[in-house]
Amino acid sequence: MFASYFTQGKDIGDVKTLIKIGESVGLKETDIQKMYETDEFVEAVRLDQYESQQVGVQGVPFFVFNNKYAVSGAQPADVFKEILEKVWEEEKSELP
Repeated sequence: MFASYFTQGKDIGDVKTLIKIGESVGLKETDIQKMYETDEFVEAVRLDQYESQQVGVQGVPFFVFNNKYAVSGAQPADVFKEILEKVWEEEKSELP
């Protein structure tokens, strides 16, 4: 999406453009079109918005790991490495 807009100058407000972008990443045209023609995903989007508000999202990028750890803004790779290792250790200890 970002490459299409910022690099290629495509109009990402145009449904036909979005369908082509979606198809380029493996989505089916019929599924994409369905999202525009129905309210099937409205509830899921509202839930995502609610959950984002609950963890304090105020901008992008924003990453949440295991619904427990949050990283806001662009961070060095070491920050992500540390969190991923912490999550892995926690998950590993819960495995049978």
